[in-house]
Amino acid sequence: MAARHIVDQQLVVHLYAPTDGPAAEAAYRRLHEVWAGCRHAFAMTEAIPGTGLPSHLPETLGELIGAGSGQERAVAGQEHRGAVDQAVLRLHHDVLCLSVGLAPARPETGTWWARTDLRWRELVGSAGPSLLGQAMVYGARLDGPVSASAEEGQQARLLLPARAEAADWWQRGCLLPDGVAMWEITPQEDSRDLRRLLCAVPEPDDAQLSAWIWSDGGTAIPPLARYLLHAAKLRYLLRVWERDRHAGRGRVDLGALADRLRSLAKEPGPADAELLKSVLGQLDRLHQDGLESAMFGASLKELRLTAEIALSNMAKVVAAESVPDHCDLVADDRAVGGWLLDQIGTDLRYLDLDSGRARQVADLGAAVAPPARVQARPAPTAKDDDPDARRRVFVVHGRDEAVLEQMFEFLTAIGLLPMPWEALVAKTGKPMPHLSEVISRAVAVCQATVVLLTPDDQVSLHSSLHRTTDDPAHREPGMQARPNVLIELGLALGALPDRTLIVKAGRMREIADLAGLNFVQLDAGPDCRRKLANRLKLAGCAVDTSGERWLAEKWFTGLDAYRRGQ
Repeated sequence: MAARHIVDQQLVVHLYAPTDGPAAEAAYRRLHEVWAGCRHAFAMTEAIPGTGLPSHLPETLGELIGAGSGQERAVAGQEHRGAVDQAVLRLHHDVLCLSVGLAPARPETGTWWARTDLRWRELVGSAGPSLLGQAMVYGARLDGPVSASAEEGQQARLLLPARAEAADWWQRGCLLPDGVAMWEITPQEDSRDLRRLLCAVPEPDDAQLSAWIWSDGGTAIPPLARYLLHAAKLRYLLRVWERDRHAGRGRVDLGALADRLRSLAKEPGPADAELLKSVLGQLDRLHQDGLESAMFGASLKELRLTAEIALSNMAKVVAAESVPDHCDLVADDRAVGGWLLDQIGTDLRYLDLDSGRARQVADLGAAVAPPARVQARPAPTAKDDDPDARRRVFVVHGRDEAVLEQMFEFLTAIGLLPMPWEALVAKTGKPMPHLSEVISRAVAVCQATVVLLTPDDQVSLHSSLHRTTDDPAHREPGMQARPNVLIELGLALGALPDRTLIVKAGRMREIADLAGLNFVQLDAGPDCRRKLANRLKLAGCAVDTSGERWLAEKWFTGLDAYRRGQ
């Protein structure tokens, strides 16, 4: 077979950023910087004709989320007039995808890839900790049919930028049904946040290449970018697991504590009082360990569910595009996902064993060192000499920024201090704490927890699980609070039920496990505000209702949450 030669080069980059979680705001600022950088470095100053998309991004993530409807939509687009360089920002459920397409004005066969790769790295650098990942796709047109052969891969390798690469990657190409040949170039480190791929087509088939890596002529996310989005989420979850896997380990030596308790159970000696004091301190820490372990276990389960969803979504793209199972990219992602699920399952089993041992030691402690032997201790709270201790409130919330903003303003109006997320992160003393550590600290330093249940997620029971006894309404899609809100609600109730207030905004599907719990139904009337203030007083908060503003203002008026839940 005659050797094939590259007759044109392109570069497409996809950056993936979360729209919720502690890194969301920083990630959006990063995308904003890249968008502005494209305007300067690649002269993308014009809107893309025929799309109706603005050429400027919303200033904040909240503005972007609230600027339109639809879980998958293009948000903005810009291009270099007279050239083919373009950038498009798309919202895909809970992820933003910034796609940048670069191509020479005339077909290039020399060092264009290397020069453009350098310009891109000077603009962007690494993905950074706030982003989910980055994918760089080098597009090539060859002067004849492609077969994903090693020879074709080696031809491209001579022109690609000299960067870290997987051994013999050019021998592991795969040919897709639409005639696109594909290789992954990057070293196959499981937690990698950068993917570099080569995609090649015969010279006349540029439309197939564009439809796979960039656009089929519309603004929808292309199949490869969709697949890599879910793969980026999966590998981000792996990095989170690697960072936090020891966060749920208890600080108390259970064996040593059990020995001390057995010693106390014997005939008291002269050192009994001092030993009792030490044991009680360790039992307090054991209780705190139990709370943190419960939070960590809930986080692990959420991590597992999110990984399962990512794997399922990747499989849907593979099936829809008939990508071969032996494709190196797909096989490696599937293996990493399976391994991560196995590891999370193992962690959960060990966590369950540790929790069982801790409960046994706690039961022994209750028998040996009951409350009668010591002065009653108050529930954990902020320091008594802290003037703001009874004013701080931890607010658990979902995606609805409008409800959150008005709740913060109302709490401030009645003299309280609603704690923003970053302030609670600072309370942990760590730059990158685990979610369970932040929540545990929030419960400890705040007088009360307000849980905002807003109808954010549309959910339904899978048809294969329907029963004849089901309420017919439960078979149809309904609205529900986001999973993280429900998990944090359960943790708050488990830690300090008397200082937890549930507030519902709008109608949503009832949750059986919360049946019987009293809550405040949010509305714009003064009775609702009085009820909120009174409940927070009962929780021990230093509520100040001496002024008029908290009743005079039109709080909680015209919220979208009221309409979404109808």
